Amino acid sequence: MAGIGFGVHAKMRADAEAERDAACKALAASWSDWKSAAKEADDLKIEHSKDVEQPCPVDANAARAGAKNLDDKTTGLRSEIAKAKALAGAKESARKALEANPKATQETKDALNKALEGDDANEILKLSAKLPEEQKAAEEAERKAAEEKAKADAEAAKKAQEEEARRQAEAQAQAQQQQYTPRRQYVAPKRPAYTPQQQTQPQQQQPQGGGSSSGSMGGSIG
Repeated sequence: MAGIGFGVHAKMRADAEAERDAACKALAASWSDWKSAAKEADDLKIEHSKDVEQPCPVDANAARAGAKNLDDKTTGLRSEIAKAKALAGAKESARKALEANPKATQETKDALNKALEGDDANEILKLSAKLPEEQKAAEEAERKAAEEKAKADAEAAKKAQEEEARRQAEAQAQAQQQQYTPRRQYVAPKRPAYTPQQQTQPQQQQPQGGGSSSGSMGGSIG
């Protein structure tokens, strides 16, 4: 009976030691995981508790409890790390989006710059997503405006060409008309030929006593 009792006791001790060894290994793995998370948190400037690894407790239950406590703390720290990484990624993406989409609305760009000062990654991502859409809309508006301007310029150039062609046609027609229509030459009116005025001869006064002269002539004739 004593041998049997000793055997049972030895087995129980061996089982307890194996249980403690397993718990200590789990605790060591938890410490390793915690230290890895703590280092990453330090690199990201994330505050966390400064836990220092302790020797494994003699009691297996205490070791298991310590491992669970560390695992919970590591899970919380890794959640903070994930948030910090997401925030850093969102901010980096937002800065690149601001550079790549300068034609987005000023309202959205101002809101995004303000959000970059905070820690709301979702808000940053939401505003960042609007930038390419607004950039595309602005480029489309510019394209349409350019097309309208080109169309207006083309119409104006066409009208100018038509006007120039009309002007040249009128000038050519006027030149041909002047070429085939003889010009009227100015003819000065002829001056009347000079005609000297006839001088009137003074009447000879008949001598007094003309009757006797006539009679004498008559008498001579007779």
